[in-house]
Amino acid sequence: MIAASLFSVNALHRWSVKNVPLTKIAFAGLVANVEFDAQGKPRTKIFYCNASAPYQKGSCENNHEMIRRVIPKGVDIGQYTQEQIDLMMSHINSYTRKKLGNKSPYEMFEFQYGKTLLDVFHLKKIPADKIILSPELLK
Repeated sequence: MIAASLFSVNALHRWSVKNVPLTKIAFAGLVANVEFDAQGKPRTKIFYCNASAPYQKGSCENNHEMIRRVIPKGVDIGQYTQEQIDLMMSHINSYTRKKLGNKSPYEMFEFQYGKTLLDVFHLKKIPADKIILSPELLK
């Protein structure tokens, strides 16, 4: 599952009405099944994780930790542009994960769904030696 900024959900909806009947997205502890009927009307189910059950949201928690490496706790996220958030998410999703067989979420998502949907999210593949997961990324 790939992490996407909340701002990208509208772009996903506009694209998926034409192209994808069912897509899963995750952000900050929330997993959403975004589903569309034959007329293109969204039928969305949202599943909340129990606060006392961290095993239900392991990937989301890891992504949250990576976001906090770039935007430390206490810093107003509202000061960043959508382009900066997209850049941060590109770096996070290009970082390889052991549980994905040393592949990145970007690579797994591209293999499963293709590059077009990644383009809708404005996500880019960042080479491993260029990944920055610190506040310097957004300066």
